[in-house]
Amino acid sequence: MEKTLLTERFQELAGIKPLAEQPMMGDLGDMQDDKISADAGKLADSPILNQINSRVEWEDAMDVLMKKADDIDQVSDSVKRTWLQNALKAI
Repeated sequence: MEKTLLTERFQELAGIKPLAEQPMMGDLGDMQDDKISADAGKLADSPILNQINSRVEWEDAMDVLMKKADDIDQVSDSVKRTWLQNALKAI
């Protein structure tokens, strides 16, 4: 699988929309969304993605991301559940 496809798939599984699909910034209140978009780009370019080469490594990465979500107030169990349901639909 090409690196680009793997990166796009990882972003999809992580719930990260491509920059082209990010909402347009209409006013100063959307500056937080701009920061999120920049962070998503940094994640896509992360060298850590090159180290995920097996099913076990992918599972470990997904476990780390889900555990990190517990530290983020905005990511409730409902948000995780919805994301997982959407990821399953995409498979």
